[in-house]
Amino acid sequence: MHLYDFWLLARTCTRNPVDETRIQAMKQTVKRWSASYRKDVSRRCFKKMDEDLHKIITPGDMAKFTTSQTARDALTVLGKAQGGDMSVTRPEYTLVRDHLMADIILRNATRLGVLAQMQTKDVKDARLVDDHFVISVSSHKTSGAHGPAKIIVTRMLHITDNILPQLPIQSDLMFRSWTGEAIDVGRCFQLTLR
Repeated sequence: MHLYDFWLLARTCTRNPVDETRIQAMKQTVKRWSASYRKDVSRRCFKKMDEDLHKIITPGDMAKFTTSQTARDALTVLGKAQGGDMSVTRPEYTLVRDHLMADIILRNATRLGVLAQMQTKDVKDARLVDDHFVISVSSHKTSGAHGPAKIIVTRMLHITDNILPQLPIQSDLMFRSWTGEAIDVGRCFQLTLR
């Protein structure tokens, strides 16, 4: 569109009505294409919003999650790990990791990418505010526009110092696989809520 406007301005010097008519016709065609494209994008956006509305997490879902056997098992492992004399197995680590991620997502309503990028140093540098830890995650997709994401966790959920060193391969990522690789946080979250 801007290019056609430029051509129209450049053509005013030559005063050729045929060229001006052709440029105007091309400009109108591009306008119609743009409007048609925006309409399809808008429809898809509204359809996606409607789909998301049907997937919304309710207070009942949250209550079900916090009282589930999986949550109780994960908190038991965390409690034992707090003592420091426990050897963590791979299934126990996965159970605790997925529970922590799901609990953080439900309590903070944070983007999944924030947890995927959370570093162990971010957790170690957390500030204690009113009996909760505030974790600043500075490496995430929208950090340039919005700054570090703030994640708030309870004291119980902050205890990971006794679990992470037991993993076979160390990594800077807070939420990672047993072998230290990045994980799909969204998939783990969905599996935990089932």
